[in-house]
Amino acid sequence: MNIVERRVAFLEGKVDEQGQAMTGVREAVTSLEGRVVALEARMDRRFERLEQALDQRFAVIDNRFLGTDARLDRISNQLFGLIIAVAVAAVGGILGIVTALFR
Repeated sequence: MNIVERRVAFLEGKVDEQGQAMTGVREAVTSLEGRVVALEARMDRRFERLEQALDQRFAVIDNRFLGTDARLDRISNQLFGLIIAVAVAAVGGILGIVTALFR
């Protein structure tokens, strides 16, 4: 075998090695792509569960605020009634004193 044939054979071997390496790289990329898709699906499910849990907790907090609002409304109504009662009593007292003075 002459030197040119040996070099061509050597180059053909190297090209075959590169082709096999590229096949391996393609397979690895394909496998990695499948794993990334599976990971993305798992992350989507986890985020959905997290979102549902947060929605439930915020619903509980919203209900607590609604209860607090109702209590504050009752208290403010009672306080307003008390202020009106005190004002009426004060006016009644003043009128009683004034009528007693002018008798």
